[in-house]
Amino acid sequence: MYDKLKLWLPVSRDTINIADHIERATDTINRETGEICTFGTLDGLKVQSRPNGCSICGSMPKFLYGDNLNGLNRHTIKEAIDKLETMLHCSIQEAKVTELEFGCNFPMSKPIGTYLHKLGDSPFLIRSQLMQGSLYYKN
Repeated sequence: MYDKLKLWLPVSRDTINIADHIERATDTINRETGEICTFGTLDGLKVQSRPNGCSICGSMPKFLYGDNLNGLNRHTIKEAIDKLETMLHCSIQEAKVTELEFGCNFPMSKPIGTYLHKLGDSPFLIRSQLMQGSLYYKN
């Protein structure tokens, strides 16, 4: 299931100024270059508007549903993209996906330790149980 998504939308001659459509917009000016960047949010997504493009980052299920308990599939991610385009008043067809995270919730009936014990070792990763109830596999 899709969760966090990071997009880069380069500026083209058809690109509108999306800075007018983001919430809690703050402008910063680079003293050396005079470049103005706008930082803000859009229903929980982080948005950065720069002269050469725009970065959009955040949890798409949270953006669409208000929480990230239900992940998005190929059909519902389209709904989230449509909502994003509507709110920004522009197409993001030319955007490049620079990060994509997957996540899933597994309803369990037994204590978490029962399942963590059964996960075992990985031939390519180091198993690390940092605290009670959580397990990480690291490089």
